[in-house]
Amino acid sequence: MLGGKKPFSQQLETALALSNISIQESIVFIAGFDESDNTYYSNAKQYFQKQGMPIVEGLHTINEIIAYINKAGENQVIFKEIHVVSHSNAWLGMSMRIKENGERITLKSLEHAVKEYNIETICKEYTGNTKIIFHSCGLGENKALLTELKHVFKVGQVSASPYFNVFGGKYAEHYLAKPYYGYYPTAESKGPAFLSQEFRENYPDVHIDWLTALTTRQESSFGEAYSFKFNIPVEWEFTFDNSNDMPKLADKEA
Repeated sequence: MLGGKKPFSQQLETALALSNISIQESIVFIAGFDESDNTYYSNAKQYFQKQGMPIVEGLHTINEIIAYINKAGENQVIFKEIHVVSHSNAWLGMSMRIKENGERITLKSLEHAVKEYNIETICKEYTGNTKIIFHSCGLGENKALLTELKHVFKVGQVSASPYFNVFGGKYAEHYLAKPYYGYYPTAESKGPAFLSQEFRENYPDVHIDWLTALTTRQESSFGEAYSFKFNIPVEWEFTFDNSNDMPKLADKEA
């Protein structure tokens, strides 16, 4: 029939647009800034600069990073690898926030943000074949959070190590270190000798000179154990079956 053109297919339009996209090998997001004498982020920046990778600073939330990736895609640029550098630990989750002045990224906060539509939506066409690598200490231990991050970024692969990430080491510019944990109340350490005995009891199959490790505060030689300490905030929550069971406190000091 003359003049009987079919409507232009939306799928065909997308395919034509994607065919013009430039594939960029990688990009690095330094998703934080150094505080006090901890130079984790500046060391990471220096490491990736030496690798010749493009670096983006100043974006400290997952929403900002997603918006950047979407904008790049709109400008016909997608990435094979996305590196995200952010502090993390097993107790507080990632230091990177969901949005500015928002919560730290944990499984609970991320699931809640997705449920409440408080998180940017990424275009799957821009990340479906992308691998995202988080340089965040211990994040690889949290499989559930990694799965949720993969869902949020809609990436083909997500990766994070269960070990500590160390940038700017004395003998290697980047390496992974397996952590061993010991605990004591703040300012109430019983000393290296007592703690080394606890480590021997807690890790009987690990062949480390714990006393030497606990008294060594920085790298002494490649591959040798050393130690550092940090505070873990503790929040107590008490549950009572009956309101009559709740104690009546006279003041905050009680």
